[in-house]
Amino acid sequence: MDLFFLAAVVLLVGGVVGSVVPLVPGAGLSLAGIYLYWWSSGYATPGPWVLAGFTLVGLAAVVTDQIGGALAAGAGGASTATSSSRPRSASHCCSSPGRSASSSGSPPRCSPRSSPGRGARAGVPGRPSSLRSGSSVPRWFS
Repeated sequence: MDLFFLAAVVLLVGGVVGSVVPLVPGAGLSLAGIYLYWWSSGYATPGPWVLAGFTLVGLAAVVTDQIGGALAAGAGGASTATSSSRPRSASHCCSSPGRSASSSGSPPRCSPRSSPGRGARAGVPGRPSSLRSGSSVPRWFS
């Protein structure tokens, strides 16, 4: 038995395993196994049309593996926005109507829930009141 034929079979079996096991590139291993077998057979089998079909299906599977997770997450409502580690400016959290500068000319103090530099968790509207400001641990656990 040819060593390249054996390596092609190992790659094809790895491709089948990769279709079930996460983080194993199943379609890529299968394509590599098909091309290695095609090369080791002297470009005889599979024929050019069958090889082209395998290649198209394999490339579609590779593309689906790469972007399918992001598309599914977006369809499920995931956001593309990320939080920034930059502190917010005082004008951002203290510029709501009804707040004015003190008589000394300094800007008003921000409330603890919306103070600058507390990160993306602090002051988020709709956060349950059972959570501490800036924490994801409910009060009853402390």
